[in-house]
Amino acid sequence: MGEKLRKSKRMVIVAYLVLVHSALLFLLAERFLPQLFRFPRIETSSVADPTQQQEVPTPLPVPSLLADIPNSNGSNSANIGNRETPASPQQPTEVQDTPALIVPVAGIPREQ
Repeated sequence: MGEKLRKSKRMVIVAYLVLVHSALLFLLAERFLPQLFRFPRIETSSVADPTQQQEVPTPLPVPSLLADIPNSNGSNSANIGNRETPASPQQPTEVQDTPALIVPVAGIPREQ
């Protein structure tokens, strides 16, 4: 058993010395022979886009049914003051008292 241990220690030491000497050889060669480690820059050529440039389609005209509704960006701000607020289609007709969880909100009566 002592023979195997001694042999494995020698193998580790030899591997370490080979690694150190190869690193030293690389650093010396890089310092004294820089032309071996200098690579020319390769210019990349540009290629034209293979897909055709397509025009962006224009938006469809607004139907007359929706013409008076203002845009989300507020471009029809002149019409906003003259319009009535539409009623919600799902307004409850009567308040139901159920034992469900009721969360109080400031400024809102319980009936709402």
